[in-house]
Amino acid sequence: MPAPDFKNCMMKSLLLSLFATALLLAAAATSPAQSKERAIDQRWIAAFEQSYGTEGLYVIELFPRDVGGNARLNLQALSAAAHEFSEKYPKDALGFEALRDRKLMPELLDSPGDQYSYDATKKMFVSSVGKDHSLLFGTALLVDGNRAIRTRLVAPDDFVRGRWKKLYSDPEAPKALKNEIELREFLIGQYAIPEVHSAEQIQQILREIKIAAELYAANHAMLPGDEITVDNLMQAGLLNTMEKLPPEAVVEYRKLGEEPVAMFGQYKITTDAQTVTAIRRKYALEAYQKYGRYPPAMALLARFEDPAKAVRMINEAIKLWPDVPGLRVERLGHEARRRNFAAWDQDLDAIVQNFPAAPLLTEIQIAAEGARLQIDKDFEARIAVTLADIRPDLLTQQLYAIEMLKKTNGLGDAQRIYNRLVFSNPAWQFVVPSPAATMPSSPSSTMDSP
Repeated sequence: MPAPDFKNCMMKSLLLSLFATALLLAAAATSPAQSKERAIDQRWIAAFEQSYGTEGLYVIELFPRDVGGNARLNLQALSAAAHEFSEKYPKDALGFEALRDRKLMPELLDSPGDQYSYDATKKMFVSSVGKDHSLLFGTALLVDGNRAIRTRLVAPDDFVRGRWKKLYSDPEAPKALKNEIELREFLIGQYAIPEVHSAEQIQQILREIKIAAELYAANHAMLPGDEITVDNLMQAGLLNTMEKLPPEAVVEYRKLGEEPVAMFGQYKITTDAQTVTAIRRKYALEAYQKYGRYPPAMALLARFEDPAKAVRMINEAIKLWPDVPGLRVERLGHEARRRNFAAWDQDLDAIVQNFPAAPLLTEIQIAAEGARLQIDKDFEARIAVTLADIRPDLLTQQLYAIEMLKKTNGLGDAQRIYNRLVFSNPAWQFVVPSPAATMPSSPSSTMDSP
């Protein structure tokens, strides 16, 4: 079974339906055979994905609510019709009337005052109103929205979690989706522990003390071993964050060159990240001991074990919850830590086949970014191409792949993905530089259209 085509969320215009078909074909071409895990129905995948928001998630606008929104959706539909016209009648002049004569005119949404015409120079339809009634304005909104979407994908906020709650409470929601949400909520909850947050705050202050001390020493010709205090740094105006120090924390710092240390209850905190990680591990272990063989608790504790043990724990968690893709993303990360990238295939295939939602693909992308530091530089680019081709409708994956491929000289694939982006909305040619601009002029550098 190919990855979902998300047609139900793309019915606002002909372009949305057309592009959903392109997604289905791309997924069929790149997806492996059906895995043994049960795929979640596409409407639930779309609902989960769109719990992060929609504006900026996709390469086209879906549900614009501003005054020019209907006009931009109309322009998207007209652009799709124009592509179809060009394929069927390549020698004929393209225009509004030509579409009507060939019965290719899409049904347009109500947008008083707009008159549409084809701009042969820009190779796109334009509105007589212009400004916020233009495709270019729409792409600008998508770029801005994409920044917010990427932040939510990495760190889900109350907006996202509120939508998760609604999905979770839906009696028709599949068990696998509920387990996925349960996993994410559990992991987020365990990272929001006030004591750990305070420890991180203390650690940041210790780092600032260390930097301030180096500046103070340079200004006063001091040598390692010379006496120095936090009060010295504050009086010199080099340290103004001590008021953020939790009242129960006690900082010890007396000599230049020594590491600043803070006692926080039973914990000794330094600038070494492991001192806070140890606190997190304590809470993770307590959760594991409390909940036993509960996959989210197993996944949490695995984050603080050595990679080999972490993989064994995640293997057990996946046996209990085989249909939950988030557990497979966790295993990808642990396999990356032990440089076993051949093991990625099974989990990558399962996610792509059964739950290719934007959050999962972005998390895979982040895992690949970490892997780049440990193996050949082309690995991240190869993953980027895979993710972009699996979901050509996701904006983050397209932009990321184009940039990665340009950095690794994969200009052929970069141009192919760029062409596909422009195919979805011609205005992208004015927002994203074409990789072809950096390519040498030669017959081998000519790219096919999508």
